[in-house]
Amino acid sequence: MVIDHIHFYVEDVVSQRDRFIKKLAFQSVGCIKDSQTHTEILKSGSVYFVLSSPLSTASPVFKYLQAHPAGVVDVALKLDECSSLPIHLISNGQEIYDQNCADGIIQWTKVRGWGSISHTIIVNTSSTPFCESLLKRSPSLNPARSNLSSSFGECAPTITPDLATVEGIDHVVLNVPSGELAHAVQWYTHLFNFQAEQSFNIRTQHSGLNSKVLVSSDKSVYFNINEPTSENSQIQEFLNLNNGSGIQHIALRTSNLIKLVKRFRKLGQSFLNVPNTYYDQLKTRIQHECLNLLTKSEFQALQEQHILMDWNPCRSASLLLQIFTQPIFNTPTFFLS
Repeated sequence: MVIDHIHFYVEDVVSQRDRFIKKLAFQSVGCIKDSQTHTEILKSGSVYFVLSSPLSTASPVFKYLQAHPAGVVDVALKLDECSSLPIHLISNGQEIYDQNCADGIIQWTKVRGWGSISHTIIVNTSSTPFCESLLKRSPSLNPARSNLSSSFGECAPTITPDLATVEGIDHVVLNVPSGELAHAVQWYTHLFNFQAEQSFNIRTQHSGLNSKVLVSSDKSVYFNINEPTSENSQIQEFLNLNNGSGIQHIALRTSNLIKLVKRFRKLGQSFLNVPNTYYDQLKTRIQHECLNLLTKSEFQALQEQHILMDWNPCRSASLLLQIFTQPIFNTPTFFLS
């Protein structure tokens, strides 16, 4: 199982498409339009983002945006080629779609997730990526489509071998109201046979949350679920602004975070600032545990780029480097890391 793509509903798909291309080096795959909805498909490495905005009040995107700010509506999961859609995923009567490609068959359905999000479940025996196959569907299913590669000009990023790139999705984070964590965990362990791997109970003088890390059986999909434990928790702030549960952030994976952050900053992407006191405390912790995790110049580069660092002292290979973008959309409910 892998995350196939992430689908967002946004107010203005053109401006958001341009933002992802200009500031985060995504590339345009194409677009789909009908009388109700305009959809753009973008990719960076193996990561596909799908953006949709309404063209009329009849669009499901319009209806969603009446209740929620722009954000994630679908986390699509692709099963192994040898898999079939599990019976418990289709037992409530949702429709199964099949598409014959020149090199195989793509089969998919959509199931309800927690809150207002859904999950497209895909079995793909074709070498054609699911998102790109959408552009090749019959006119009756896809009334209008166009390739946008010629309409971006200098917006389209030029990829060179020495540039750091996004290599995949590391994990997805779902926030749920207080008291719903156990039920949401049960929902996803039943739905996708996820396993609970870790639990966190984080308390500070300003905030608090409970968190459960779920992982697919093949360890390829990590799905974290958080609930607030205080009224002033940043999880509760999200729930208030989002009008309920939702995906708060998606973590992108790269093998060279420092170089990638420098690249994104040069393109104009802004990130959260980290105070110098954090790095003073980090040095003290490293010295206390007598660890040799980074060279002096590497540590300085982390501080200059405001990158966070953590590790499990019981596992020498557990070094985690992470940075958070400023909110991606107008309402501060969604960000990347």
